[in-house]
Amino acid sequence: METQDEFLLDALSQGSHSAFEQLYDRYSRRIYANLIRLVRSEAIAEELLQDVFMKVWELRATLNTGQSFQSFLFQISGNLAIDFYRKSARRQTMEAAKKLIEESAYDHIEKYINFKEAEILLDRAISALPPQRQRIFRLCRIEGKSYEEVAELFSLTRNTVKDHMTKANRFLREILSQEYGPFLVLLAVAFSF
Repeated sequence: METQDEFLLDALSQGSHSAFEQLYDRYSRRIYANLIRLVRSEAIAEELLQDVFMKVWELRATLNTGQSFQSFLFQISGNLAIDFYRKSARRQTMEAAKKLIEESAYDHIEKYINFKEAEILLDRAISALPPQRQRIFRLCRIEGKSYEEVAELFSLTRNTVKDHMTKANRFLREILSQEYGPFLVLLAVAFSF
């Protein structure tokens, strides 16, 4: 059989399609069975079998006729199975990374939506304050003005502004905790009151 393989390999190195077909017919079942054992999938084994013999055709001019052709085929099929697993592992890693990025983006969007909802709830609660207290609160907490600046703007004392802020904070904490419980923590962090 080795002599016949040598003859077929010599013919194959000259580009003989007939020699290639005979070698394929002789070894494809054994290589296919080995590939199924390695990759545990008939469909993948069939693809890899085609790749094995494509490689044989590509390397036909440089094949070593002194080496066992069957060993050569098993070596190629083993290398292709290893490549398959590497690609599969790389693909799984990429899919996991993509999923993590998508989940992270979703979390970011969800947090943004929650923040926007909390902003609306806070604005509603601030609107429930008496008009003077509402203006003072917005200037101090939202626009970042000092008690002194607001006192000067409205011709009030610093203590009067402080009193308005204390009452506004107490009112907002109370109304938000009663009506919007879970959002209170987000609002408290966002606006530090």
